Amino acid sequence: MAALGLLGLIAVHVARLTSTAFESGPAAPAAEWVTVAKPFPAFSLSLPELADSNPGYAMRRNVAGGGRQDILSWGEMNGLSPHVMIEVYRPAGEAAGFDSAALEIAARLKNGGAATMKPAGMIDTKFGEMALVAFTMGPARQCLGFVRAYIDPQLQILGWHCVSGSAPPSRDLAACALDRLTLLAAGSEPKVRELFARAELKRTFCGQRSHLMTPLPKLGGHGPAKWEPVRR
Repeated sequence: MAALGLLGLIAVHVARLTSTAFESGPAAPAAEWVTVAKPFPAFSLSLPELADSNPGYAMRRNVAGGGRQDILSWGEMNGLSPHVMIEVYRPAGEAAGFDSAALEIAARLKNGGAATMKPAGMIDTKFGEMALVAFTMGPARQCLGFVRAYIDPQLQILGWHCVSGSAPPSRDLAACALDRLTLLAAGSEPKVRELFARAELKRTFCGQRSHLMTPLPKLGGHGPAKWEPVRR
C-alpha cells in the first residue's frame, strides 16, 4: 500500500509539471528581421525640400531567408513635420513573390492605418508606373504610399509620404524622391545594377529634365515644391 501511494504521488507531480509546460506555451520565436549595425549604404537620396534633409539609413537582414531591406527615412511617422520613407527590398529564400501594394504597405505599419487604405491610382517614375495607396495614421496624419515590384531581379521599391492636416500629401514630392533614388553598390547583383542604370536613363530631374533645375524652398508643410533655374 505504501508503494502504491508513493507511485500515486509521483504521477500527480508529473501531471502538474506537464500541465505547467503546456500552459506556458512554446518558446518565443526568434526575430524575423535583424538590424545591421553601421551598415554600408547601398542607396543614396537627397531631399533638400524637407527641413530635415539628412535621412536616417537602416539595413535589415531576414534571419531565415537572408533577404535585405535598405531603408531611408526622414522625420517621424507620428510626428508633426513631413515624413518620408523609402525601402528597397531584395528578398532571398524567405519570399517567393510580392503581395498587392496595399498588403505590402500594411505589413509595415504597426497600428490601424491599414484599415483606412484606399487605392489612389498610379504615378509615373523613372522606375515605371507605381501603384499608389492613400491611408491615414490617426485623424490628422495623411499618407500616400507607393510600391513597384520586379520579378527579375526580384526587388521591390516601397515607401510613403506623410503630412499633418486634412490635405493629402503632394504626389510631386514622392515622384521627385524616386527620381533621385540612386544605387551606390549592388555587390554581386549585376541585374540590380542594370535595373538602376536603365532607370537613370529615364530620369526627369524632378519633372524638369535638366540638371540646371533645382528646388528652392524647404517644405515645412505639405505643399508642392517650386522650381526655377539656378543662375551660375
